[in-house]
Amino acid sequence: MACKCCESSKNEDVVVCPVCRKVGDNVSTETVKSLVNEDIELKDTKYHICKDHKCEVIYFSNNQVIVDSEVKVEVWYKEKSTPKVLCYCSNITTYDIDSAFQQNNELTFNDVIKDMKNEGDSDCLHNNPTGKCCHKVISQYIENLKQVIIRDGSY
Repeated sequence: MACKCCESSKNEDVVVCPVCRKVGDNVSTETVKSLVNEDIELKDTKYHICKDHKCEVIYFSNNQVIVDSEVKVEVWYKEKSTPKVLCYCSNITTYDIDSAFQQNNELTFNDVIKDMKNEGDSDCLHNNPTGKCCHKVISQYIENLKQVIIRDGSY
């Protein structure tokens, strides 16, 4: 079960972060506008998000770098982010999923949607720093929890 906002997207260009030199993903200017602090003037129409977990850069373009202190939310995969928010529309954190997983180690994304998220209120384009749906991220997080059980024999 995917949110209505799930869409596949491809990187149109290979563009690297000017600070860490890692490849970034395209992100909608509308997403950037909704998440940067009000005092930040956007200088470009084509932005990318830095995917390196240690880099302080969140968004970048040909003419601009926007760092973590210039955005309204912490980006879940960045090292400094606490708590790790996986769904920005419903404020679902890794802690929430860990707690649910302790009660049900067969937890699925559909369970998370049913129990924790109001699917009708999804607005990933404006809430999630990537501008994309959380489906893949939450599903991967749950899969990683299951692998811990397989590897360690307990959670």
